[in-house]
Amino acid sequence: MKSLTQKCVDNHVGMKLRLLRLSHGMSQQMLSEKIGVTFQQLQKYEKGMNRISAGRLYFLAKVLGVSVDHFFLGLPGYDVNESSSFTQMEYDLLSKKDSLNILKSINSLEDGDVKNSLKTLIKSLKS
Repeated sequence: MKSLTQKCVDNHVGMKLRLLRLSHGMSQQMLSEKIGVTFQQLQKYEKGMNRISAGRLYFLAKVLGVSVDHFFLGLPGYDVNESSSFTQMEYDLLSKKDSLNILKSINSLEDGDVKNSLKTLIKSLKS
């Protein structure tokens, strides 16, 4: 098992927080108001610059509708099934607003044929 530093864990938790916030369509301002901190403080949490206290993490999980352990999934040695954890590249991609918006739009499509056509189009653009 890899040796983790506190900074590595803080960065991981911050990335998870950012992805959750974006997936809920919330701005930093909106979430910071809900949890009673400034948006600058929330930015520091998301970047892993400031550590999130246990109480604050509990409150964030409640506001975002996840369990506290959701923030730790993907850390080496934490998951039961580590193969399902995100890679750094996937986090980087999903943390971009455009990427997340595109994925949410495709996911909301109900017609399976349209989804498959979009997948085929995207794959053809890569080539």
